Amino acid sequence: MKEPYLKSELKVWSIYFLTIFVAIYIHEIGHCIPAWINGVGAIPTPAKEYILDEISSNLKQLVSLGGIIGTILFTIIVMTFYWIKSYKYSSA
Repeated sequence: MKEPYLKSELKVWSIYFLTIFVAIYIHEIGHCIPAWINGVGAIPTPAKEYILDEISSNLKQLVSLGGIIGTILFTIIVMTFYWIKSYKYSSA
């Protein structure tokens, strides 16, 4: 009886940590997108984004805002997916 519970809990924690890792990476990609659009090289990593060239202060603001926007969009997508999935099971 204890083994199915353990597998279920392991699955939940795995999904939790995978979601966090993906969210962090999407956040960093969000920082890089404004740089890429403006022709500036940028490399996203799980720790931070690396801008390869000098950028103006206006572009720095857009790069900073890109991470926040990426995080918000990812959160909305995950919450929508969760809501649709939970609604599907609750209506049955």
